[in-house]
Amino acid sequence: MVLAASCPVPRYWVSSGTAEVDFILQLGLEIVPIEVKSGINTSGKSLSVYINKYKPTMAVVVSEKEFSIKGEGTELIHLPVSMLPWGLRLIRTCN
Repeated sequence: MVLAASCPVPRYWVSSGTAEVDFILQLGLEIVPIEVKSGINTSGKSLSVYINKYKPTMAVVVSEKEFSIKGEGTELIHLPVSMLPWGLRLIRTCN
């Protein structure tokens, strides 16, 4: 669903260590990392490693958690799976 709504070629990021981000979208001049988590447990270090290294203006976590936007510097958007198509359209519009 993420792939179909974004770009024809899947992109992801892997650090020189063990961190990896599931999807990387380019929206205009912005690069948006997207981490996909199962259930409501969204903890993990990979997205944090990416954010600390590249300082994106926004990052997305797709999970079963409720919709929320928080953060300073990098806006962290928690997007429920059920809202994924709408959420990606919103991100494109706001960018």
